Amino acid sequence: EKHAQAIEAAERCLALSQKIYGPNDKQVCAVLIRLADLYWNIGKKNHAVNVFRDAIKMSTEIYGANHPQTLDVQRVLNELTRPPAPPPPPPPPCFPPPSLPSCRPSPA
Repeated sequence: EKHAQAIEAAERCLALSQKIYGPNDKQVCAVLIRLADLYWNIGKKNHAVNVFRDAIKMSTEIYGANHPQTLDVQRVLNELTRPPAPPPPPPPPCFPPPSLPSCRPSPA
């Protein structure tokens, strides 16, 4: 319930910021980033990714593509959407069995 209240408050803040500052302002961009983070933390991953993309677009328009703000939001989105690392390969079979002290990889 607290997450729902936080989302609701952030959405109101976004609407108010857009009304006060206009649709493309650094204050609006900051609220978008917080909102995306909230969506991610409550499990609305797809919605969060879309809001992060909107924030990146807005940050690029406001600050430029190479500005630290834009790069930081892009880095966060990249980290959040990176596929999980594959599991490590299984260890090679041992010969003789591992229960014996002289376990060595079996000949190939």
